[in-house]
Amino acid sequence: MNVYIRAELWDKNKEGEKWGDIKGRVIFLENEEFKEKSFPEDQFECDFKNEKTVVILLKDPASNIIGYTYTQPIGNAFPERVSENEETALIWDTVIEKKWRGRHLVGIMMDCLENELRKRGYKYIEREVRVENNYAANVTKHYKDQIVKKSKPHDSPWGSQIFFKIKL
Repeated sequence: MNVYIRAELWDKNKEGEKWGDIKGRVIFLENEEFKEKSFPEDQFECDFKNEKTVVILLKDPASNIIGYTYTQPIGNAFPERVSENEETALIWDTVIEKKWRGRHLVGIMMDCLENELRKRGYKYIEREVRVENNYAANVTKHYKDQIVKKSKPHDSPWGSQIFFKIKL
């Protein structure tokens, strides 16, 4: 049981939680997972400081950041879809530190993220999920009837992925 692990909405205005306070940990986790395919630091800074971005941090019992996920309105990534901004959020990234994986912690972050997105009026989330390590299979199993759209596996810089549109 993960009683001491918690997911929380990142408050970019809270002392000790500003971008400069968390960036080292976020960049470390990103690089640990994606290495040379990591998002650049300036993209994270821009994304995390954006008022429309929703960031969830996963913390261990000592309040160390051990994971994160974040979303933005779909129009940020696809300007032609800006009309869907109020109802669809795109999950850009979900990462958990390697030593904490395999403990069902993604669900803790997703529950927190989905609750926040519902509060903000979103109806859908979209994301790409790697096929490797059964990530896409786990998303399929978890969301079942909530999946509105699912692609066939396709190549990406991060390996084979599947696109999902999920009803909140």
